[in-house]
Amino acid sequence: FSGSLDLYQVWADMVAYGENRHPLGDTRYYCCYVAQRDKRKYVHTDSDIMAKYGDIIKMKGDIPFAISDDMGDHFYMADFNTFEEVKAFAKFALEEVDKTDKDIEIDNNNPQPVIK
Repeated sequence: FSGSLDLYQVWADMVAYGENRHPLGDTRYYCCYVAQRDKRKYVHTDSDIMAKYGDIIKMKGDIPFAISDDMGDHFYMADFNTFEEVKAFAKFALEEVDKTDKDIEIDNNNPQPVIK
């Protein structure tokens, strides 16, 4: 999603023609993956997240049980123009009822949110 291109079309072009005939997008985004866990209670529901960010969420769904320990139980993937928007989205989606804002840290060198 971050490259603004249709990867399946590029693959189909490679299979059919031996080359990519699909123009690569010039627009680049920050693609963010955020996952929630069933065992935690979040301030914002799926409806809240979709109401605020639904127009830019590219994919959302449930994670298969076999990999949910590592990947979370429910995920959202969205594109953003700036890293500040990524941080705001992660903070909004991951805010827990029994935690304060300072419990969610985002390091500018490692964009993966860390929840303490």
